[in-house]
Amino acid sequence: MRNYFLQKEVHGLISYKTAGWKERHIPIVPGRTGALVSARLLCEEEAGRLDDARLYFADEDMTVLAAAVGAKRPQELVSVDRLPSPAGFMVFATPLGTHRVTAQEMQGIVPLPDESPVLHVPTVAVSWSIWSPTNRDSDPIVNWVYRSGRERYENLPEKRGIWLTFYSTRSLGFEYLAPETRLGTEIHTGQITTAGEQVRLSKKHAPLNRIDTVYLPFDEPFPEAPPDSPYLWTQAVYTAWQLVQQEGRNGWTETETVSVPLKRPSGKRRAPQHEKVCLIRLRPNRRPSPEATARDRAEADAENPTRYTHRYPVPPYRRPNACWNTAIHGPDPETRRCRHAEQIVAGSIRGPKHLPLRVPSVFTLTPPSESTAAAQL
Repeated sequence: MRNYFLQKEVHGLISYKTAGWKERHIPIVPGRTGALVSARLLCEEEAGRLDDARLYFADEDMTVLAAAVGAKRPQELVSVDRLPSPAGFMVFATPLGTHRVTAQEMQGIVPLPDESPVLHVPTVAVSWSIWSPTNRDSDPIVNWVYRSGRERYENLPEKRGIWLTFYSTRSLGFEYLAPETRLGTEIHTGQITTAGEQVRLSKKHAPLNRIDTVYLPFDEPFPEAPPDSPYLWTQAVYTAWQLVQQEGRNGWTETETVSVPLKRPSGKRRAPQHEKVCLIRLRPNRRPSPEATARDRAEADAENPTRYTHRYPVPPYRRPNACWNTAIHGPDPETRRCRHAEQIVAGSIRGPKHLPLRVPSVFTLTPPSESTAAAQL
């Protein structure tokens, strides 16, 4: 992935988005305006981020739990203490979510009349690092702007925070559509392209496809998260970090570090190199039942690939200002040695476990018809 972002061809591909102001964050070099310059800087930043990243893999139950709890915003301010490492790259066993793309929004494709295929692009990975707009202290000077609203760009605040880059599958979810699905006419060739053709063309790309970015300044509240937006995925990622950090009897996860051999270029006879990957799983006592997992999988589809309806009927919730060291808890915030922070608590169905779940009765009031009303009079 790192080498992919160092290629000039990739800079050209991303320059189409910067030229159309489709990127959420855009670097601008005074006196050297141009979409290609902005794309190259974005790629260099991401290559450096991946070069420093520690690698993580979240299993399916871990991902589903993070998505369930992350549906609601964290109440605490964005904190550097929540990061599992200063820079990282995490792959999820099942997508965190999707965003909807119509044929009109597909780059380089002219829609066909009366045909409107919809693509659901899954989010399957994220990279992050501690970052600020003033990170680059050498020439050229870079001004960073971000899309704060509909077609409105503002300067990024010059303070440290977390930069996140989200990734989709290699073919951006086209693999979920029937191969014969007609998407539209390609601008350059004038030929009608299909979902199957897009999957075939994607084999020339990197294993994962960069789709969006988010910047979270430290010590600021989480922004509002519209449905299917990268801010909603960010809440899920931050929740995953919280789950990993929570230990002791209130702990949720267990982490195993494994050594993975790196793929060598063909023709090279060097000794095999390895990379360390942290596998994140839920503890055995925290895992949902196999039956609930199977039911969620059976009901998943391209639009909603990650379900937790059966695994977490009452999702876990956040407890603000929870004491993490109750044995040494002190009442005075100024002098106490215990740690207080947001804590994720297991959800439960209220009431005795041996009794059936009581559901409130719902009555539907149907107004009488004119004939019935006349008869009553």
